[in-house]
Amino acid sequence: MKNRRSKLEIYIDVLQTIKEGTNKPTRIMYGANLSWKLLQDVLESMVEQDLIEEIDQSRSVSYTH
Repeated sequence: MKNRRSKLEIYIDVLQTIKEGTNKPTRIMYGANLSWKLLQDVLESMVEQDLIEEIDQSRSVSYTH
């Protein structure tokens, strides 16, 4: 059985997924293999730390590095 990922490993997975061109939250969730709730917490934390930028569009949100 695989060990749990550290917070740093999760951040790296999210950044890698965004770097590969995935910018919508649901696609980031699948790419980084996270639950929706955990993804929301991670994205919020990463935006607060200026690791990623949140782009608020008229009907959706996307993220960029």
